[in-house]
Amino acid sequence: MTFCKFLLLVLKFPLIFGEYETPDMPFLPFKMESQNTAISGPSPWLIQEFTSKDKCFKTCLQNFTLCGHVQYKEISANRWFCQLYDVIENLFDYLVSQIGETLYSAQHQDLDCSDWKDRGYPIPGTYWIFRNRTKMRTVCNTGNPPWTLIQKRTSAYEFDRSWEEYKNGFGDPETNFWIGNDKIHKLTYGREMQIRFTGEPYSKPKKFCIYTGFYIEGEENKYRLHTGAHTGGSATYAGDWSLHNGSLFSVRSQDNDGWANHNCAVKFKLNGWWLGIVEDGTPYCAELAFNGDWDGQSPDTGPFWKSLDGYKSLKATTMEIRFKEL
Repeated sequence: MTFCKFLLLVLKFPLIFGEYETPDMPFLPFKMESQNTAISGPSPWLIQEFTSKDKCFKTCLQNFTLCGHVQYKEISANRWFCQLYDVIENLFDYLVSQIGETLYSAQHQDLDCSDWKDRGYPIPGTYWIFRNRTKMRTVCNTGNPPWTLIQKRTSAYEFDRSWEEYKNGFGDPETNFWIGNDKIHKLTYGREMQIRFTGEPYSKPKKFCIYTGFYIEGEENKYRLHTGAHTGGSATYAGDWSLHNGSLFSVRSQDNDGWANHNCAVKFKLNGWWLGIVEDGTPYCAELAFNGDWDGQSPDTGPFWKSLDGYKSLKATTMEIRFKEL
């Protein structure tokens, strides 16, 4: 069948199959590409019979990051032959005429905390969000637009992790959590983002600071940090984070702090952070670091925020991001 004939079919059937959504999965519309048409060439990642075509679509949804196209054929009232494909570039080059087959494409969309709020789901709450087909589970917190949690510490949970673990993320967003450097990159790079730090000392009220223009580069650049400029919260505590601008991410096994005479992640137990700063011409490891080894109120280890409570370990910390405030 020629490209023109396929184009006529697409125009004839531009409908949306519908949207499935739950707080555990994204809302995902499907567009009919054509009827009596099948994909020839690329291999499906799933070939299976279902008792209804809905189960075919739901399987696509449950494997959101893998699923680009749904092809099905009715065999009988309760037998449907289903094939699922990843996204196929130049799809029309691989289409052939096949009686009884129907082809849909998943209309992948980015999904963040604002989308859940706009659809009437309660905020705060724990949700799946999606960026560039990457699936992330996190907490959406109150704000306009809502805040997306990327770090949280409430107890002596182990943050002394490898490069890969910091890359991919670990923990539970309800308690102790790092969303992952790759995800932070995808959520922030090329977007006008804010970040909010909240630190709670053992013996003082908790404080926060907001910075606008925050993002990190990709792994190939060691997740180089761009702190953004202070735009909210007390200016008294704002300077510490700004000193980290341009620093690279370090773990014990990847020393990127720039100081030849020591490894900050090892010497001061600051594994998993953007280390290596200069203040008034003097080199330091960090002035704000939320992922250090937890050791109660020890003055030398744990998450700290220097201008808030010196180098004493904080009782609790969070880091949250969002689009620039409306």
